[in-house]
Amino acid sequence: MTDWKRKYGELIPEVYFATVKQTINQFTARSIHPKKAQELIERQTKEGWMNRGNIPLFSIDGPVTVEMSFNTTGFAENAAILPIVDQIDPSTVTFNASNIIEGYRYIRSLIMIAN
Repeated sequence: MTDWKRKYGELIPEVYFATVKQTINQFTARSIHPKKAQELIERQTKEGWMNRGNIPLFSIDGPVTVEMSFNTTGFAENAAILPIVDQIDPSTVTFNASNIIEGYRYIRSLIMIAN
């Protein structure tokens, strides 16, 4: 089981997953055969669609703390130029936002700044 599947499966247990790749490193992944990937995605999509009424709406209320990890230390250093951003290790930054929408806007901005 992948880390994201474990993490989000606990957060939203009713959600359906189709894991077709597993990261090995920045440039390499272990993938299943494309035909099997297509079949798995189609099967999980159909299951999810048919059970959509049993999946509760998910929302994130209130302030959020965001932690972002970058591929290189230079990207993290570039992102940390904003006063609201703290660099907590060579490739990771964190910041607080008043809500998820504001947090998302900062995430998008930091990605653009970092590159």
